[in-house]
Amino acid sequence: MIKTVLLAVTAACKAYTAYVEHSQWNSVDKIEDEIDKLSRGDLDSDDKLRIKRLLLRKKRHVERIQSLRPTPDPSDSGSDLPV
Repeated sequence: MIKTVLLAVTAACKAYTAYVEHSQWNSVDKIEDEIDKLSRGDLDSDDKLRIKRLLLRKKRHVERIQSLRPTPDPSDSGSDLPV
């Protein structure tokens, strides 16, 4: 019974983590889409400045996302759970 509950909680946590990660990368995709949209037309100085700021924002987002979990943790395998 307890093992089943722990497995269910673990699955829920993994699903939530995947959802949060997807949401964070989705914000990076939106920034890239805006950059692409601005790049299609004739670029004036305002557009160039906007693109430069968007690229800096994208860089910060990616660094923040990657800094949250830079490498996989051995405990992710679940092999340390009691049977």
